[in-house]
Amino acid sequence: MNTNGLSVLRRSFAATTGLQLRYLKQPPGPNFEDLQNYPNFDPERQHLLWEDISKKYGPVFQVKNNADSSMYFLSDASDIQKMFNITAKNPIRPFFDSFKLVREINESKFFDEEKLGILCQHGDEWWRVRSKVQVHTNKLQTIATYLPKMDDIAKDFVKRIDTLRNAENEMPENFMKELYKWALENVGLLSFNKRIGGFEGSEDSKHITEAADMIMKSIHECEMGGDKSWMYAPNAPFRALSENHDYLLRYIESEVSTCYEKLKNCNNVNMKSLNIIESLLLTPELTRKDVIITMLDFIFAAIDTTALTMAFTLYCLSNNPKYQMKLQQELDNVVGDSEQNLTPSHIRNLSITKAIVKESLRLYPIAYVQVRQTLEDSEIGGFIIPKGAQVMLRQQPMAKEETNFSRAEEFIPERWIRGNPMTKDWNHNMFAYFPFGFGTRSCVARRISEQEIYSLIARLFHKYNFEWKQKSLNPKSHLQLYPDLPLKFTVKERFP
Repeated sequence: MNTNGLSVLRRSFAATTGLQLRYLKQPPGPNFEDLQNYPNFDPERQHLLWEDISKKYGPVFQVKNNADSSMYFLSDASDIQKMFNITAKNPIRPFFDSFKLVREINESKFFDEEKLGILCQHGDEWWRVRSKVQVHTNKLQTIATYLPKMDDIAKDFVKRIDTLRNAENEMPENFMKELYKWALENVGLLSFNKRIGGFEGSEDSKHITEAADMIMKSIHECEMGGDKSWMYAPNAPFRALSENHDYLLRYIESEVSTCYEKLKNCNNVNMKSLNIIESLLLTPELTRKDVIITMLDFIFAAIDTTALTMAFTLYCLSNNPKYQMKLQQELDNVVGDSEQNLTPSHIRNLSITKAIVKESLRLYPIAYVQVRQTLEDSEIGGFIIPKGAQVMLRQQPMAKEETNFSRAEEFIPERWIRGNPMTKDWNHNMFAYFPFGFGTRSCVARRISEQEIYSLIARLFHKYNFEWKQKSLNPKSHLQLYPDLPLKFTVKERFP
């Protein structure tokens, strides 16, 4: 049984001396311009291309572009464990250089030097903000204050199902957009302390969703495309990134200022009932700019990831009616009457629900790669990776290896339930599963996102059965993994 734990990460790996490093070679790999010659070359499915390259060169390889921008790839859990260990003191994630540049050259001069937010900052300044923000985003009492309104959003989404279905009980081709609307409504609670009106098709919701989507696409083109000219002069993707980023900045600046004025004019603030944005505004170590930038990062990062996690969870449940039934039995036992409001106690006791989400993310990790930058010349997998290199940690292939997870190709949520006798001797490698990131650089709003997802699952499956009658998904990958087909689920009432 593989029992890797956090204690493993704290062990010191055997040091590789400078003399030894001198005799190591860099990893093998193709040149960037040769990628189109691979059988699985598809700009829409980069994860399959990396798999092709790995079959030829092994679990450690590089893609050579030029002296400044070669990328290194890892897909062995022990190598990734070592990378997490040697970068733990200062985990630099260099994936958003274009995003950082947008803020550095922002026309309104909103951003102070080296104060660019937790998504693209590193070192002491990143930790100054991150350490204060996570106090509130990880606080169970604060997260629980959002549950009644998250539950209302989930109920409103369930009401829409009847209006969205066709005569064959199929969801429309744009059902993914409906999930984006649901995610946006929840982000609105967190970032603006209000509903955005996504289900009603408000102008704000349309503009915010479009801007967030364009930001993701533009970053992908800037960071993963071959044209790096944006580093020296704005090209089309960089201009799109800048325009949409600045739109969201103006919107959020206005909303945070409104919240600030309300707080300032409130004579008796109940410190125990503060939501996250109020808590951050009242944190002495954070400026109002810090709060605005943090909310901007939340809305950029949370809409796609939460909606896509929900999409793949629905897909897994639709293809596994056995576990859909187990989920519904749990909901009947724990939540009972669907008229009840969801409570923190309900959420705590949804063990099968939580295991299903984890298993869905194992098979379909939205963040299919994580990124780290080496702090010094490092030996990984018998090769030298130079200081300052961008290293891509490939999560998806590891999740389907038997050495990491027993019966890896199967959807078996029980593997995530502690003390389950069925899986107690199974392989379960924590360094092959990190859908929310790892260590201090992990998702700062993870618990909030999970609560949103559990709430919607509870409401949907208490009332409906989901089926998948289309061909199997063959996910695409840009910055994130996403479905390649319209999500035309067949949705029928449990109790006709």
